[in-house]
Amino acid sequence: MIIQTLDTYVNIEEVRLVGSDENYLETNHQIATYLLRKGYELFRDYKVSNEDLHNALWLEKRSMHELRTLPKNYYINIRLNLVKEVSNDKNFKEMITNFKELVYLRLRKILQLLLINPEALISRELLSKLTIEEEVLVRFLSQILKEWVNYVLGITYE
Repeated sequence: MIIQTLDTYVNIEEVRLVGSDENYLETNHQIATYLLRKGYELFRDYKVSNEDLHNALWLEKRSMHELRTLPKNYYINIRLNLVKEVSNDKNFKEMITNFKELVYLRLRKILQLLLINPEALISRELLSKLTIEEEVLVRFLSQILKEWVNYVLGITYE
């Protein structure tokens, strides 16, 4: 079976029933967004309230030079929750504002760490603090910075 999401078609076989009584769906972001727009609820582990987001932002601001640990799928969960908050205009705008501020604050911290030493950044301890999106960014940028520094220094690898 195929369902139409925003501007694409998604194969419904990408949805799996999980749990002992198969009451829960496990699916990708596109299908989850589609189902949310159709009125289905999120599994409780995916719910991120505006208060939760505000608290995460407050904690991140408190430690200006250290990254706080966020769940790997935190940004994905926020984006899924924003789909439900569109109907509540005030809450939606506040969540978007807090989300942007959190992302930019964490990005600034990541870039500062990368500038200090791009090779030392990829440690298990640090990667455990990052979301999926941040980890991809760190791996990509650290490789580019390492290659650039080696180029400037005249170091080549055969």
